[in-house]
Amino acid sequence: MSVQQILDRAGIARSTFYAHYRDKDSLLKGSIDNLAGHLQRSWAEALEANPSERGELAFVLPFLHHVAGSRDVYRALYHSDIGPFVERNIGRSLAALMRSDLQLEASNPLHEARVQAIVGALSALVAWWMDAEAKLTADELYRQIVRMAVATH
Repeated sequence: MSVQQILDRAGIARSTFYAHYRDKDSLLKGSIDNLAGHLQRSWAEALEANPSERGELAFVLPFLHHVAGSRDVYRALYHSDIGPFVERNIGRSLAALMRSDLQLEASNPLHEARVQAIVGALSALVAWWMDAEAKLTADELYRQIVRMAVATH
């Protein structure tokens, strides 16, 4: 997709686009950052309402609902030439939330190994869920992820 196609679809002028973004990659990175902010706020609200959810990966559920609501967009992104960029940047955001939720330190190799294993498994599950159109709801997939990821927590 070209910048011009984005401009046409959004109905904005080129100068408006470039006032906010350097290029398509910075637009995409900004969108991923917005998603991360949304997940952070949703997670904070969940913890405020129920502090016992700390360590239960509560930020994953809004992420799965987001993916479910935008399945076609995610599928297209993940299967495009920018798929690795999208997956890597979403993974970084999820890893930061996971470190915070599980109270793990990135400087501790054992902690980071756990974070990367869970984020990698989550990414693989989401890709499978999108592609296979598995008949699991976001809530069912979330419960399964929590069982696998924090059962020994």
